[in-house]
Amino acid sequence: MKFKNLSRVERNMLTGLFCQFVTILLGFLMPRLYLTYYGSGVNGELNTIKQLFAYLYLLEAGVGLATTQALYRPVAMEEHQTVSEILAATDHYYRRTGTLYALIVVAIGIVYPMVVHFTLPRGVVLLYTILYGLPSVTSFFVQGKYRLLMDVDGRRYVLSNLETATNLISGIGKVLVLMLTQNILAMQLLYCLCSMLPIPVILWYTHKNYPWIDHHAKPDYSAVAQKNSVLMHQLSGVIFNNTDMVLLSYFCNFQLVSVYSIYNMFFVQIVFVMNLFLNSISFRMGQIFHTDRERFLGLFDLCETLYLAFVAFCYTMTAAFLLPVIRIYTSGIQDTNYIDAFLLLLFALKAVLDSGKGIYHHVVQYEGAFQQTRWHALAEMTINLAITLFGIQFFGIYGCLFGTLAALLCRLVLIFRYTYRNILHQSMARPALKWGCYLGLMALILRIVGIQSRPELSLPGVIGVALLHMIWIGAAFAGAAFLFDHDLLRKLRALRSSIRS
Repeated sequence: MKFKNLSRVERNMLTGLFCQFVTILLGFLMPRLYLTYYGSGVNGELNTIKQLFAYLYLLEAGVGLATTQALYRPVAMEEHQTVSEILAATDHYYRRTGTLYALIVVAIGIVYPMVVHFTLPRGVVLLYTILYGLPSVTSFFVQGKYRLLMDVDGRRYVLSNLETATNLISGIGKVLVLMLTQNILAMQLLYCLCSMLPIPVILWYTHKNYPWIDHHAKPDYSAVAQKNSVLMHQLSGVIFNNTDMVLLSYFCNFQLVSVYSIYNMFFVQIVFVMNLFLNSISFRMGQIFHTDRERFLGLFDLCETLYLAFVAFCYTMTAAFLLPVIRIYTSGIQDTNYIDAFLLLLFALKAVLDSGKGIYHHVVQYEGAFQQTRWHALAEMTINLAITLFGIQFFGIYGCLFGTLAALLCRLVLIFRYTYRNILHQSMARPALKWGCYLGLMALILRIVGIQSRPELSLPGVIGVALLHMIWIGAAFAGAAFLFDHDLLRKLRALRSSIRS
């Protein structure tokens, strides 16, 4: 079947998978080069700067998600003037945000090296930080609102294709610059320039496909009035995902940051794959939620059954076979120890809970219940920071994960309960049983297979053993999914028909 004959959901998934494949390859290659050329310390420093930028994401996060939720209904109903008014309000906030973002980028580059000891010169850290942040500043002023519209309209595949091309060009260029010159600033300058390439393409695409946009429409600020409530949710997410490395850099050392970043790097790639499924169908599910609630309930139950089984399967495979991959990946690096089975297990549990709750976050987003659930985010953030700050003093890198796991478990219970009681108005017994079944099966399989570094195996050997185990492990989780829904195959066909229509 030709690409143009596929539905937008299918295009989103295919292009997203390819984009993620490219991202994974480059994501594995660059840290290895940093470790080889600069050592664990500099690798930890560069990853810490990267995590700091995640906090700046908060400046955009409230407006972006509030706009996305506000656009679902008017886009589905083709209410073009309403869409234009929402985009006008979003553009106003984005321009104001871009100015603040630029000022904070410079401040980080100046202040952070004064607080934490870097091996890199302060001037290098400042210029590296500015070059890292410049593409985002430009995006706020020029294209941010159009990306949101394309996403809600199911055209994420266009953005994925642009991201793939940009990653390939910048990734290959960065490798060449690093190997030929070992100059960090030259490498980051190349990244900065390449990140600007999609901007004219997005402007051309929106002009061609959305000629009805009224660029002089009166801003509808009420449509994004929940941006501050959304911000609380995003603040919790950013602290959950990015605080650990920053705290490790302050209380411990950059070698431990490097260890954390290597494990996190592998799991982040898998989390992206999980999110790819949800994000690919999100625009369609959001539209159905606002136009046909009964149909949505049936689709959600099926998606929950399949998604949770897929999440548990993927992280079971990861926990069982990632340690030998890390052993091979970090071979020859002698300045710190990267092999830690307990750390891997904590990361796997964190990833399962984090990915699993994502499906309920989408329902809250469709409903627009950001204000009603913002105290969930506050509770998660408080627990995370309190336990992490305490735990890191006594347990080091494990203490970071203890805080994250405690906060995640609390947030999962709260959002699970709210979704079923206040939005779906259904019993929690059956979905709770799904969680118990999948987690129990995951624990049983890991008990059988074990978590080992398998020093006797080369990379092809690890892949071969993993593929053999994947057959029966996949069958086990598929069987569990069929237990919850005996008519799974027929409903899958109905799901495909629903998301294509």
